[in-house]
Amino acid sequence: SAVEQSKAYLLHAMTKEELESVLSDMFMKADADGSGFLSRSEFTRALKESGLGLSRKEINVLLYEVDADSDGMVSYAEFLPL
Repeated sequence: SAVEQSKAYLLHAMTKEELESVLSDMFMKADADGSGFLSRSEFTRALKESGLGLSRKEINVLLYEVDADSDGMVSYAEFLPL
């Protein structure tokens, strides 16, 4: 799955602490309106700018996977396990 592929890619390149730091920075930068949540467009923009080379379909799959409560918004708690 796209989630597993992205996890494998990220985890091979850095420690868990480094990964969490990068994801935290990515989330804060992506949260353009400061709401504490990423909208669909903020989430998509963050992944496109991540340099992972994910397709739109892969990004949509990731959004579906991480949006645990299906509210169309991604909280930091939902985002971090990425």
